[in-house]
Amino acid sequence: MTSTDVDSHIISQVAGAAIIYEVQRSARSEARKEEARRLEIEGIKKREEQLALEVQIMKHKISEMERQYSKWTLPGLRGFGTAQAAAQPAGTQHPTAA
Repeated sequence: MTSTDVDSHIISQVAGAAIIYEVQRSARSEARKEEARRLEIEGIKKREEQLALEVQIMKHKISEMERQYSKWTLPGLRGFGTAQAAAQPAGTQHPTAA
């Protein structure tokens, strides 16, 4: 082997090692990014579940309030919102059960 052949062989080995190192580094970087995305998606899903539970609780509370409200109003006034009732003159408002 000549000196040029040895130099070429060393250069190709160094270049090959550099390429392998870069591929491994890139793979680790992608793995970290993928893990971060996975954790973010997991957090979003947990938040979605929490919000769905809150919505169910609020629906239940609204239903309970509507049930209580229906006991206090006359049958002809059901569905008549509190904002509309507040807009009526003071003497025409219907008393609520205390």
